[in-house]
Order: sequence, then structure tokens, then C-alpha cells
Amino acid sequence: MYEGNPIYCTTCGRESEPSARFCDNCGAMLGPPAGAPQYAPGVPYLDQATQAVEYMGFWIRLAAFLIDAILLTIISVLIQAALGDSFPVSLFNVAINLGYGVVMIAWRGQTVGKMVVGIQVVDANGNIPGIGAVLLREIVGKFLSTIALFLGYLWVAWDKDKRGWHDHIASTYVVRKIPENRTR
Repeated sequence: MYEGNPIYCTTCGRESEPSARFCDNCGAMLGPPAGAPQYAPGVPYLDQATQAVEYMGFWIRLAAFLIDAILLTIISVLIQAALGDSFPVSLFNVAINLGYGVVMIAWRGQTVGKMVVGIQVVDANGNIPGIGAVLLREIVGKFLSTIALFLGYLWVAWDKDKRGWHDHIASTYVVRKIPENRTR
């Protein structure tokens, strides 16, 4: 199925590509490939003792959301003040909110709020997700998480990997990000 030496999930036994950090089937952490570095700056935090990724839960994600909401509200107020009442502000706000999440997650894996609290969105390999996954997560996934009375967001509190519906839909994870200047 995969070129090279595939790795197998110790939880469900599914074969994964050699560079995968998470199982595509069950989401379990996969061991690092033989000879691979244990840590590289900017890669999500791996607990040294357990080699487990630290998934981020509901409250820290809510804090990041609130920081982003405050930032986007300030931007919206400034734009409305500059353009006046004749401009369709509500439609513009929707575009800014969606665009902000998509661009920041695709570019850095983080919004400003996520940077402040030290968390990052990653794919199953521990990398910043591609644009397709980001669009799926930020637009389709968050729409579905919202219209179901926000149950998709609350799901983070019950999920073993602390993933919301939008994370499951896009095969993403939210993890603690180790500072870029930290060394081991």
C-alpha cells in the first residue's frame, strides 16, 4: 500500500505511511520512524517521557476563539468606521471571519488566538494541513459543528483525542505547539 517500510498502529493494527504521526483509522499516536529526530522546532510538542502528543481540550480552544473574536471585532469596527453605514458590513464580516481562519491555519496552522495560547492545528502527519483540509475544516466542518446547536464544538470535551466534528471531517488535530526557540 505504501512505498518504503509502512508502520502499523499498535491500537487498531492499520497500516500507515512511514511518515505518519497519527493513525488515519483510529487517530492513535504512531511511533516515530526509525532514525527520525524526536523533535524539530515548530513541530507539535511531544512529551519526552511518553512520546505522546498533547491534544488540546475545549477550554484552551475556547480561549483561543475568544481572543480571535475580540481581534476580529476590533477590525470590523475599524472597517465600519472607515467605510461608513452604506457598506454591507455583515456580509463583509462573514468573509473576513472565514478568510482569516482559512488563511492563518493554511499558512501557520494557527490563528492569532492559537498563537497566544500555544496551540496548533496539524494533520495526521503532524504537519500544517493543506489548503483542501483547511477549507474542509474551517468552512464545511465548522458549519456543521455550528448548525447542530454547537454540538460539534462541544464534542471536543468527550472525544478521546479532543477532536471536534470539524477536526474529524478534515482529519486534523489540535495540539500544543512547542516554542520555535526551545532546544532539547
